[in-house]
Amino acid sequence: MNRIQRLTEEYGLETDDEHIIIPYVSSSGEKRKVYLLKREHMVLEHGKDMRITVPIEEVVAAIVGNPGGSIWETLGLSERLRHHSHGDPAHGDPAHDEPSKEGGD
Repeated sequence: MNRIQRLTEEYGLETDDEHIIIPYVSSSGEKRKVYLLKREHMVLEHGKDMRITVPIEEVVAAIVGNPGGSIWETLGLSERLRHHSHGDPAHGDPAHDEPSKEGGD
């Protein structure tokens, strides 16, 4: 069983040929869906110089746990972003945690 199959079974998600589909109900009661490309990792970008590669399992768990929230907040990346923007060397440089891959996986 591959990673995508495990995720869809664990969280009861839908899929199509290219996407993991996460259904949820918005705060206003509307039925909505989040579509993620079927990839092992996602590169999250913030601004021009901030890129972090995150395993798909973490992204799906974050969205399922807080579907209407900011993915950066849910994954705890906002704190790292604040330290990065203030040049705090104690917290590393999240822009270079993992190199981004141009053109996808």
